Amino acid sequence: RRQRQMCIRDRDIRAGRLLLLDPTGFGAVDGLEVRVRLPFHLELRAASGVEVVSGQHLSSGSFEVDGVIRQRRDDFDPLAHPEVEDPQTRVVVAGGASLVDVDWLTAGVAYRHGMVPDDGIHTSYQRLAGSASFTTRYVRGGVLASGDLALALLDELSAELQARPLRWLLIGVGARYDAPVFDTDSIFVAFWAEPGVQGDLRIEVAPLRGLRLGGLALVRQAGFLSPGDDSELDPESFRFGGEGYARMRSGRYRGELRARLSDGFGGRRVGVDARFVARLPGDRVTLDFRGTLLGLREDIDPEEHAISLGYVAGARYRMSREATILFELEHNYSRDIGQQLRFLALLDLGFWI
Repeated sequence: RRQRQMCIRDRDIRAGRLLLLDPTGFGAVDGLEVRVRLPFHLELRAASGVEVVSGQHLSSGSFEVDGVIRQRRDDFDPLAHPEVEDPQTRVVVAGGASLVDVDWLTAGVAYRHGMVPDDGIHTSYQRLAGSASFTTRYVRGGVLASGDLALALLDELSAELQARPLRWLLIGVGARYDAPVFDTDSIFVAFWAEPGVQGDLRIEVAPLRGLRLGGLALVRQAGFLSPGDDSELDPESFRFGGEGYARMRSGRYRGELRARLSDGFGGRRVGVDARFVARLPGDRVTLDFRGTLLGLREDIDPEEHAISLGYVAGARYRMSREATILFELEHNYSRDIGQQLRFLALLDLGFWI
């Protein structure tokens, strides 16, 4: 018994809709997850289930990569709308190891394999990734590397460093190489998909207590040339973008307003994000609102414009220490998909056994 306690410190088993957030990316599956805590601050995890993709029952497109479209073809001509993909059932097996409970350092590796049982089993994607980050009083930074084993391709390599030379000032720089890849069961219709390198500069100031103002400027060189490539650098291959934001926190209230712009990535995106959270007196009820307004224009057809609007309004009621109930209303609208309305009611129970 003593030997067992020295080997396994803690374990956690979860079943249902699971959110997967690790170096391989973000996603969700309906299945089972097991986590085991070992000595030396090491945690092992394994998960398997059916991946949540848009177009399926009880699913959402919120977990999809931007630009990937999956919908039923019932009302579409496949020749006229090739960007609309039939939803397919995809089984995911995932696992990883991470360093936990270390104040200044986090690190981990993760593996995720997506398979489609269609006339046999074929691989949709097979990803392996690792990341590490550190935080000190004045400096923090991190690195990330990921690749697709099925394609034998390193698709992302990034590093960032941030420093706070003054209490009210934050300065950060970042560099990134990426070669976007997508699973074999989707159609990608976003603004760019060629490899590229990107650099960015971030500045944040805190002029008043509870208020932060910041901005980010980035430049990207698309169609990155490999070291052995003798082609000339095209000035038109450079893309530009940026964002500005304001964050407020005061007692029971906090809010954020963020404006974004990207130009030259095959078109132009201009958007505004907003969020407001209020914790009512008594600490039992929390109200949450978040919304996005996004305008798109493509270079292929400059006369073609699109506007997308989405928001989520929710309320959380804590009945006791062990029980919480959550209500959420989600509304999305765009010219291509029309109106989408969802309502969620969730009862969260947590008991020690």
